[in-house]
Amino acid sequence: MATLQELVADIIKELTMLQNSANPPIDKDDNFPLPRLISTGDGGSIFVSKKIDQLISAVALQLNDSSLATSFTNSDLNTTVRKAFGVSLARIDLDNEVAENADTVLSEVKAILRKQVLSHGPSEYAFGCTLFGNRDVAAFEIGPVRFESKLDWLERKGSEKAAPLRCQLTVSTQTSGGGTIVIKASSP
Repeated sequence: MATLQELVADIIKELTMLQNSANPPIDKDDNFPLPRLISTGDGGSIFVSKKIDQLISAVALQLNDSSLATSFTNSDLNTTVRKAFGVSLARIDLDNEVAENADTVLSEVKAILRKQVLSHGPSEYAFGCTLFGNRDVAAFEIGPVRFESKLDWLERKGSEKAAPLRCQLTVSTQTSGGGTIVIKASSP
């Protein structure tokens, strides 16, 4: 398996080849029929190939660790790393040594990712399921998974100070006997 340094160096080599090409890159075996672009963060963009996107995905996979798993899905992490590459690749001079550029880009991508992790915070995933027919079962946890009633979850999420607006929910009506719950959600 290639190291992060090698993957980033391969990205830079491929980008250098594409920059010297007269036409935007469209791979014949690519199911995406338009030129691939990565935003540079300043309103500009860089043409990339399917190979560069695959290499960036490989970098994201290697950068993924337990600290990121609670903040990002794999898809979100891939998108975040891709954006970080756009900003970082736009700043380098492709005439410099590949190894030097790879060090610079990898350092910047990691710095941008650290900043994103700090601002993103941990994610909470919730989905409905019925474990017990009795509604009086108290909330409990098994490892990192918490089981609680929908009303308890809504109350907890609504009372959290740091909860994003889309999670600040309030129950406006509830029918007795376990019927319909109408939820009023604040818009982000």
